[in-house]
Amino acid sequence: MTAGDILYQPSEDRVAQAAMTVFRRKAARIAGRDLADSSALHAWSVEEPALFWRTFTEFSGLKAELGDVDQWDAPEFWRRRFFPEGHLSFVGNMLRRADDEVGLIATDETHILRTLTMKTIKEETAAMAAALKAGGVDEGDVVAGILPNREEAVIALLATASLGAVWTCCSPDFGVPALLQRFQQVAPKVLFVCDGYRITGRAVSLKETADAVIAGLESLKLVVRVGVLAEDESETGWTQLIERERGAELDLSPRPFDHPLCIVYSSGTTGAPKSIIHGAGGTLLQHAKEHQLHVDVKPDDRMLFFTSAAWMMWNWLISTMASEAIPVLYDGNPSYPSKESFFSLATQVGATHFGASAKFYDMARQRDLPISELTDFSQVRCLMSTGSPLSPDNFDYIYRQVAPQCHLASISGGSDILSCFILGDPTAPVHRGELQMPGLGMDVDVAGQDGTPLVGTPGELVCRAPFPSMPVAFANDPDDAKFRRAYFEGFDGIWTHGDRAERTSRGSFIISGRSDATLNPGGIRIGTGEIYAAVEALPEVAEAMAAALPTRDDEQVVLFTRLTDGAELDRELVSKIKRKLRHDLSQAHVPSHIVAVADLPRTRNGKLAEIAAKKILGGNDPDNDDALENPRALDVIRDFASQHGVTNTIRSERAVP
Repeated sequence: MTAGDILYQPSEDRVAQAAMTVFRRKAARIAGRDLADSSALHAWSVEEPALFWRTFTEFSGLKAELGDVDQWDAPEFWRRRFFPEGHLSFVGNMLRRADDEVGLIATDETHILRTLTMKTIKEETAAMAAALKAGGVDEGDVVAGILPNREEAVIALLATASLGAVWTCCSPDFGVPALLQRFQQVAPKVLFVCDGYRITGRAVSLKETADAVIAGLESLKLVVRVGVLAEDESETGWTQLIERERGAELDLSPRPFDHPLCIVYSSGTTGAPKSIIHGAGGTLLQHAKEHQLHVDVKPDDRMLFFTSAAWMMWNWLISTMASEAIPVLYDGNPSYPSKESFFSLATQVGATHFGASAKFYDMARQRDLPISELTDFSQVRCLMSTGSPLSPDNFDYIYRQVAPQCHLASISGGSDILSCFILGDPTAPVHRGELQMPGLGMDVDVAGQDGTPLVGTPGELVCRAPFPSMPVAFANDPDDAKFRRAYFEGFDGIWTHGDRAERTSRGSFIISGRSDATLNPGGIRIGTGEIYAAVEALPEVAEAMAAALPTRDDEQVVLFTRLTDGAELDRELVSKIKRKLRHDLSQAHVPSHIVAVADLPRTRNGKLAEIAAKKILGGNDPDNDDALENPRALDVIRDFASQHGVTNTIRSERAVP
């Protein structure tokens, strides 16, 4: 097979019943013109963005008063906000289903299901909100969590949002420095922390981590203990607080459209991770649009997506509740106790929508798992992939051995927008290796170096117009300087996302990876700044630089180290570096290769030339060696690339200045 071959064609019935089709016909009546297909619908949605979002809000069933003003009139892209007079209740929209209906399902490696009715969710959310209020939480305060992907995380978020406070969460497998780097920036008043978690059949205690984080957060007024390994019977244990406040009333008062909802974190490429604040209205509208139109989520559908409570896809998963669907939460290793366990869970819970990272599918392909023979996947209508590009081979594998009847939606977005730029189209064919279409209402494009549109040629993935789910702000960024640097330095007045992409002549996209220095092994975005802070604390390491070595369907982290005088990169030091990264950050931060170098490449203003190293490891050469202070320092990176089968790298002929 070749790239671009059609692997799936939706039936006429499926196209006719898709919400994309129903909405397109409604939009055509409002637009007063024929919108023959989803491409025409997208064109209208970016020509008339406010009208599109108002039309979709009515169509979606969301309860929101958008007001009379479409956008703030501001010259800067990042200041143009949608519906400044709008109001809605995020929690009220999330809890739309009837009290006796299933609200969410949670499970773990045991596959024992915990099913919560909407009544239970409402009662526990109200009780926890009352406990938070009694603990001093006011509107605008930050509430943090160190929690696995369990029901407590969902209820804690809803309780926080009902008070107008702001939720932020990290995974319990983060190290203490990584947790404090994030939470110290936002000064949480309350911390929800679990006693541990289970992974691959073993229990991992979080006591030492929790104690260290609590000691490092002077802002805390309340610590809520969540028993995962064992019931916590302390006065501020989860169960005790719920029972103490049971019977409290839940506040569903509408708040401004852009009222802060949650904080997620950038990957820390140039230092400490940036704290990205997202608003309730933009998040809710974007997610409902993506769920209902792009992956055809309907009331009573069940979505199983492998994620952690720290990844933006967790927010995306649980907000299916706003479309009256049922999120299925999974905590643990998806390949335990058997390699097909997570696939079989989809059958067990009756999932209609199934999602995971591209790396997860690649592992299944490498193991040649015949999923369609091992479990009944027939009820799954849509299979989703994100985190990193899904290779053409994995497209083939999914349609050959997993779910030939499925709409395969390879989607791409990020924490920066808490949503997606490119998604699926349930009414169109799936082409091998391609993401089907840009998100409706999103003026997504591929730009050349001068900012002009490119078709059929790789360039930078950009968005040329504002959209509702832009961050409300960055924390500790009163003049928007961090915000501007993050997205608007590449092109004037255009959002630059940091992905290398190609737009095909049919309007689909091919994503080839990150264009900046962010690492993405296994679909987990990792910032280089965090790695440097950890390893450079070791007395043997004077300086380090990380870059990505592409593999078949993933990438490996390579750590180039300049050692202190007398230090040697022997097995003991390699193990020490890896232990340090695993302890301080996470397993995902541990490099596959550690290389000792005499010098690290730098730009003329003294910055590490991370992009140059990444290009070399990807088989390309830097655009301009003249921008480097010491271009010969790249040669050891070229040698490493050559030793690992990377071709098309040219050694510098310039002398070291």
